[in-house]
This record gives sequence, structure tokens and C-alpha cells, in this order.
Amino acid sequence: MQHQNSIASPFSQQENILDSHSGTTTSSVPPEVYEMGKLHFEGNVIPHTWYEHIRFDNGKVDLVSITLLSEIVYWYRPTYVKDEATGKAIGLKKKFRGDALQKSKKALADQFGFTERQVKDSLARLEELGLIIRDYRTIEVGDGLRLGNVLFIKINPTKIAQISFFERQGCDVQTSDPVHSNVGGHAFKRQTNTYTTTETSTKKTKTPPSPQGGEATDVACACEPSLKKKKKQVSFTPLTHAVCKAVKEKMFAAKSDYQPPNDLTSWLTSIEEMLVKDKRAPANIIAVLEWALADNEIRGDWNGWSSKLMTKNPAGYLRIKFDKIEQGMKAKKTRKFAPCSDDQKAADLIREGMRNSI
Repeated sequence: MQHQNSIASPFSQQENILDSHSGTTTSSVPPEVYEMGKLHFEGNVIPHTWYEHIRFDNGKVDLVSITLLSEIVYWYRPTYVKDEATGKAIGLKKKFRGDALQKSKKALADQFGFTERQVKDSLARLEELGLIIRDYRTIEVGDGLRLGNVLFIKINPTKIAQISFFERQGCDVQTSDPVHSNVGGHAFKRQTNTYTTTETSTKKTKTPPSPQGGEATDVACACEPSLKKKKKQVSFTPLTHAVCKAVKEKMFAAKSDYQPPNDLTSWLTSIEEMLVKDKRAPANIIAVLEWALADNEIRGDWNGWSSKLMTKNPAGYLRIKFDKIEQGMKAKKTRKFAPCSDDQKAADLIREGMRNSI
């Protein structure tokens, strides 16, 4: 009698269980599915919801920003430290050395095959969305050597959580009393997840047979009509509204065709945070904004603060960069001579200043 050689599948036991419950044969599942089940993938994770939230103004998906954010999130996901004896998790360990992730634009560009300009623009867009914060620092390396403008990247876990998960609304399915004679004990409340619809829907769900041998029964589920998820109403102080109005006027004054969003909640939130949390004076906020909108000086690849503020939420960007913008404003006021691209004109200004000082 010949015995046929076969390789035991690690899923053979699971296949038998699936067959007994579903009544299907293993031949209905492609072999590629089982082979892929043996593989263990590691690396960056991209939630599907990111493709809905991280987009350009024209509605196209921003794949470069999504890729960079997945890399940044990977480095901020901790590794668990386990006790060797008990196997229990006893702590968390970070993947980078300092207090924040240090990644240069060139390193990110080389890693994913992007250009440095693509990386720079994408990081700026992620910062505008409030997902990351770019922090340029001066660090010391060996032998007392100091390096300036070293990029460190921080993340906002709250914002990332908001774009990574969505809530499903459902309805409760509960069997009616009294308890049926063929069901032991009380029937438990069951829940079904349903997608949000704009009209009332009644559907029947098949309940599994009870352990006591009861038959499957149809249970009607009447879901309440639900529209889009209602936004939480947030109230702001009259001062916040007044500053917001002034910001809007300054934006139009700087660019007549500027198009603010219909919903100014994000503006009001950022302004109130500047007033309450950051203790900024209203007049100082407007003064710094006005100076930044007038800053069109080109310095290398820098086009001035004005171009950076032309976003959907200039108040949010202003809050993030407030100290740097204010520092630049004060530095300009202390200069004796304005920067000039015309060498001859600059020389004339210097000579005139020297004569006035004598």
C-alpha cells in the first residue's frame, strides 16, 4: 500500500474549524491566501483614512506627504520591553536617541526617491494640518563643533488619531421578552455596526443557533435616520471674534483674491489659544501678522513669511511660528540699513548713514 507524501499546513486545523462552522470547502479559498498568511510584514503603516484627509487643495491625494507621515509615525511608535522571566511588558522604549526625531530633508528624499523640494513642501503641508511640528535647532557634535538649522520633527498624536480612525454608528438589536422556551437564560443584547445613511432602514439579521439547539431566528433592526455627524458647537469670546475679523481684513489687504474657508472655526480656535494659552496681546497679534504679510524678501530659497501665511488657517500657522516671526520683526527694526540687492544703492545708503553719524 502506497502512502502519499504531504506537507502539513499550519492552517489545517483552522481550515477544519472553518469548514465545520461555515459549511464551505477549503477549495473555495485560493491557495495564495494561505501562503500570504504565513508571511509576517514589518514596516510603516498607512491607515486608509489618511487618503481622505491628506489631500491637495484640488482634491488630489498627497501621496508624498502620506509616505513621509507614515515614516515619522513609525519612529514615534514605541517598542515594548518585556521581562525575560515572566514575558510581561514592563516598559516602553523609544526608537530615536534624543527628545525628538532628527531627520534631514536629504535623508528622507534619498530614502523614498523624492526630491528635497518635494520633502520640504510636504513637511510644510503636514505642519499646516497640525500633524507635525518642524523644529530647527543648533546642536553640538564632537570637538565642540556646532551645527545650525538641524531639523527635528515632532508629532501631534491627537491630530494623527483624528485622521486615523472613524466612528461607525450602529443600532442595538435585542430579543423580545419573554424568553423563548428553547433558549436557556436571558437573551443578550447584540449590536450591529452599520454605515451612516440618510434614511430610515429596517433590515433583518440572522442570529446564530443557540448552544441549546434553538433554531436561528430573524431579528428586525430599525435604525434611526442619521445624517452627517453633527459638529460640536464651540463658543468663542467677543474679543476672539474681533481679532478674527481683523485677521481676515489683513489677509484681504495683503492679497485681494485670497479665499478664506467658509467655516472659520479653526481660525477662531487658534486665535483664542494665542489670547488665552499663549497670553498674546491682541494688538501684538495683529502687528506681527501685518509685518509678516508685508515680508516678501527673497533670501535664497526663502520667499518671505507672506507666502507661508497664505494658507487655509493663517492664524494657526501664525501661532506656531509667532516667536520666530516676532524675532524677525524686531531684528528688522534694529537694522540701520535695509537690505538691498542693488550694490551701488546699498553703498550710497552706507555713505549717507556715515555722514549723518559724524
